[in-house]
Amino acid sequence: MKIDYPKNLQDNSTKNPPANLKEILSDILKNKLKISDYDTLLLASNWIDICGKDLGGKTKPKYIRGKTLTILTNSSVLSFELSFLKGEFIQKINDYLTRLNENHREADNITDIKFKNIDY
Repeated sequence: MKIDYPKNLQDNSTKNPPANLKEILSDILKNKLKISDYDTLLLASNWIDICGKDLGGKTKPKYIRGKTLTILTNSSVLSFELSFLKGEFIQKINDYLTRLNENHREADNITDIKFKNIDY
């Protein structure tokens, strides 16, 4: 039995469809969210890739306000230690966001990070 799809669906079938639900949702949200909210979503869903398994298990990106990213940590000592690596973190995060989000512009780059200790 052959199913006849509407013309608009047939046209889309020749394009490369998203490979999975994550990509479908990402495509939808990219156009609906503010850049900072979408960037936060990208960071949260790819955090282990950005900072590694060990550090990624002890930290979480929370939100971006203005040009400041707030990262939750599981200890005040870790927050203190990471404050010395702030510049490296900022560069790596901005590079990552520029690669993944075609709507991310240099004007949207993170310029500061706040580390906040919280038990999670």
